[in-house]
Amino acid sequence: MNEDELRFVFETELRAVPTLATVVADGEKRHVFVGGEHRVLLLVDPLAHAGIEETHGGHLVAPMSGTVVAVMVKAGDKVEQGAPLMILEAMKMEHTINAPRDGSVASINCTEGELVQPGVELVTLNENPG
Repeated sequence: MNEDELRFVFETELRAVPTLATVVADGEKRHVFVGGEHRVLLLVDPLAHAGIEETHGGHLVAPMSGTVVAVMVKAGDKVEQGAPLMILEAMKMEHTINAPRDGSVASINCTEGELVQPGVELVTLNENPG
């Protein structure tokens, strides 16, 4: 089992029959073994890739409504791909918005505690002059 895998066993009732199942996490996939069968499920987290894709150039937008919990950068900061920029709380979970590429922060367009709607621009990045 590699470090990206997580294996657990749980007991549930299906049609009033106690059933034992094994679930193996592999990235975003979940392999479920129950009753001699194997199914692969895909974990869907709408904010899991927040900040990875940009809509227009260096403009990062909110993927869904939520509250800005923390802003970790300020205008002018240089950032590397994957660097945390801010934390957005949505659906009772905290999600980190990461830099999709190397660059510098042109502007932060929201403040801590602010409620943002889907599509609202959160951060603007400039390209890193290479």
